[in-house]
Amino acid sequence: DGLLALYYGVLGVLCGMFALRYMRRVLPSALLLGLLATVFKGVIGWLLLGAGIGAFIYGFVPTELLEGFAGADNLWAIPLAAVIGIPMYIRVETMIPIAGILMEKGVSAGVVIALILGGAGCSIPEVSLLNSIFKKPMVVTFVLCILLVAIGTGFAFTLVMP
Repeated sequence: DGLLALYYGVLGVLCGMFALRYMRRVLPSALLLGLLATVFKGVIGWLLLGAGIGAFIYGFVPTELLEGFAGADNLWAIPLAAVIGIPMYIRVETMIPIAGILMEKGVSAGVVIALILGGAGCSIPEVSLLNSIFKKPMVVTFVLCILLVAIGTGFAFTLVMP
């Protein structure tokens, strides 16, 4: 486990060094630094928030509670996770560390993917914006499609990754 993490860390550093070396030839260095600062600045806050939530879950939420509530044997956990995820505004940057901790604590991959897809596919601000543009039946259809895709993908993940 530690050797695999070291491998991916070294691979990531080497890929980053290669990308920087190549990008430096293509883009002027000031533009490259500005681009990297913009991308990093836009993501770092969300990553830290996700890491903080993940650390809280890791330190304070009992494993037995999560395994019993959202383990692979609970069939209602996937639809519930999709329904919970839809009103939430989940950014992928925030969810990456949280998903890792949830799966480490015994939550099935299907529940985690249903939560991610529900939140990333549809949120309250998005639905309110769509509601101002489209008629209600179309917005309801959109939300139901996101819900069904999240639930279906969650069950598919549970079959593939029990």
